[in-house]
Amino acid sequence: RSMEYAFKVEQLHFKMFNEDLKMLEEGKKPELVAYWVCGVCGNTVPKAPPNKCPICNSSKDKFFEIK
Repeated sequence: RSMEYAFKVEQLHFKMFNEDLKMLEEGKKPELVAYWVCGVCGNTVPKAPPNKCPICNSSKDKFFEIK
């Protein structure tokens, strides 16, 4: 299960990094926001945690904020 979570989360990380890279290549500055990380699977989301993690179904209280 850990490997499945890690694979799904890394796909999301890849997408986020590529979106920021595209903005930088266009001469734009990515928005600085706090990120929330699921303590169970590592899912990372900007701005606010979801009510339920879409990767592992953990509740919102399992997320911690990274500034």
